Amino acid sequence: MCSNYVPVTAQDRLLTWYGVDKPQGLPEGDAFPDGVVPMVRRTQATELLPGERILDAAVWRFVPGFVAALSKAHRDGDRRLGKDWERYTYNARIEGIEGKRTYAQAWAEGRRCILPTQHYYEHRYYGTEQRPGPSERWCIQEENGAPLSIVGLYRTLTHPVTGQVVFACTMLTVNCEQHPVTSLFHRPGDEKRMPVIIDHVDHEKWLQCSAEEARAMCKPWHGPLRAFHAPRPGEAPRQQSLL
Repeated sequence: MCSNYVPVTAQDRLLTWYGVDKPQGLPEGDAFPDGVVPMVRRTQATELLPGERILDAAVWRFVPGFVAALSKAHRDGDRRLGKDWERYTYNARIEGIEGKRTYAQAWAEGRRCILPTQHYYEHRYYGTEQRPGPSERWCIQEENGAPLSIVGLYRTLTHPVTGQVVFACTMLTVNCEQHPVTSLFHRPGDEKRMPVIIDHVDHEKWLQCSAEEARAMCKPWHGPLRAFHAPRPGEAPRQQSLL
């Protein structure tokens, strides 16, 4: 699962690549689950200006903490993930998503979004499943420096304390066992997965197409990717070779 990435927040890149303006107060730097991230979407038919492409700030977790604490009923739909299942809703498996209680309504209503991404991080593990070795944080980005358009779903919530309308989103993921770059990551024995990335020319299609067409777009991305060791500040590098 992807749990750390750097969103695109520069006004010129947002306008050039996504055709949207940067809202005031958008956080900069690394994004982590429960943090606030930029999300490109199309306004719904019930909104003031329906069909408009805009950039909103959203909590990066489909079931934010304040919802998880209040909505115990949701847990009945995803018991296989254990009692803390709501922690992991920053990623959503595309396989069978239309039948998952957590995401089915958003999927059926076409509440699809794009998460503009400079690059994202995964851990590369050494050793085997039986004899685990050390891990390293690696950075994955578009080879030519263009942003990655990672796609997801979003929902609208009302905060129970403040009464504020809040957007929450999740990043869709797909199996990538055969991908030459992203298959190198994740723990030994775990399934290899990557975020669903679409080409920039498909932005409008993703935001407006049918559920069936959107499902067909959710496949491993085979555009040019560059990956390299990117240790956290203060972490001693163990390997510097590029993929």
